Amino acid sequence: FRVEIDRATLTRRIGAGALTIGKQTVPWGVLDGVQITDRFDAVRRRDFVLTDVRPQRLSRWGVRWRGYVRGINVDAAVLTDPTASQLAGLGDAFEPLAPRFRGGLPAGAPALPVLVAERDNYLEDATLGVRLKRRFGNLEASLLTLYGPDTDPALYLTGGASAPAVLLDYPTRRLHGATLEGSAGGASGSPA
Repeated sequence: FRVEIDRATLTRRIGAGALTIGKQTVPWGVLDGVQITDRFDAVRRRDFVLTDVRPQRLSRWGVRWRGYVRGINVDAAVLTDPTASQLAGLGDAFEPLAPRFRGGLPAGAPALPVLVAERDNYLEDATLGVRLKRRFGNLEASLLTLYGPDTDPALYLTGGASAPAVLLDYPTRRLHGATLEGSAGGASGSPA
């Protein structure tokens, strides 16, 4: 059996903000099937139909501060736990079905062993991020910047023709983004 802590935090109010320490998630976007707009947290990839429903975002150990500075909502986080991933591990087999995930391998190619790049340095592999949000009437503008290992691995074929394998690597990424959200108003009508 396995015991896992999904979340464990301590929060302390400091002025107009709050400091949270512990195992937590940083949901800075909408989590959808391809995780386009939420890039801070790693996402659980091993859940299947017959397993228990669990949180999709994987929590990590770290520190987060949320507060207001001169009318701007500031959210800053440093998550130092580089081990949060439930992707394939050593001894697992890699057998992709979609052509874009085969890395040039022909359909029906035999399953390949998986090698996982090390992510065990709590300082060098930490994820750092800052998000700033402000309202302007009906509009909300936000800026964010992230630095740290990508939560989705890059796949590389290694080992040559004699012993091919798939290496899952988590390259360091720098992400800068901006959003502008607003309501276009409501619509009304009657059914035909």
